[in-house]
Amino acid sequence: MYAVMDQIRKDNNFKSSGTMSEAQMNRIINHARNALNYSYKVDNDDLDKLDRSLFFKDFKKKYDSLFREGLTLLIKCYDSFDTKSCKKSDKLLNKWGDYYTEFREKIF
Repeated sequence: MYAVMDQIRKDNNFKSSGTMSEAQMNRIINHARNALNYSYKVDNDDLDKLDRSLFFKDFKKKYDSLFREGLTLLIKCYDSFDTKSCKKSDKLLNKWGDYYTEFREKIF
């Protein structure tokens, strides 16, 4: 997961003018689509196994509501240039990054 997010961040290094080439945009969209496709191949039971919480297992819920939804909105953002989707995808993916970082610290 981190590799995809790192690649998206690297691809977002714009030129000093603040513009992005079409090739850069297509690369971001392709990475996001690949990440979303791979995310749906992850079984919810496996996500539950990763979550060692006794009572409040929310990893699969957060995976769906933050990560998958964030990627879906990111794709919509670049496909349709919808600023609302761009802002929401950024917010969701940042929340996912924070949540996942804390989650990994708990399990490792």
